[in-house]
Amino acid sequence: MRIFLVSGAVSALGAGVPRGERLFFDYVEITRRGGARLWIENLTVAPQVAAILDVDTIGKFYFLSEGANNYLLGIERADGVQAFDPRDISIEDLRNLIEDT
Repeated sequence: MRIFLVSGAVSALGAGVPRGERLFFDYVEITRRGGARLWIENLTVAPQVAAILDVDTIGKFYFLSEGANNYLLGIERADGVQAFDPRDISIEDLRNLIEDT
């Protein structure tokens, strides 16, 4: 298990499919400064976080990786809007545990 932070803009996003109380995305692609792209597959997202996740969203994205499964724990958008998965972790916990990617 690892928690990591990615800063950039969402450049591609698979369709969200409901799975229980959460949404599942096949993938999200984030373009970082300088043009490097990071592709994250098998992504589960809480509704609060999914509500502010869209192509062209710019900000900081907090992920939890557990083997082949990934979870988007929170977003801090560049425009100041934030959303975090309330069942998993607080923003303070995330900031203390992240690995910059």
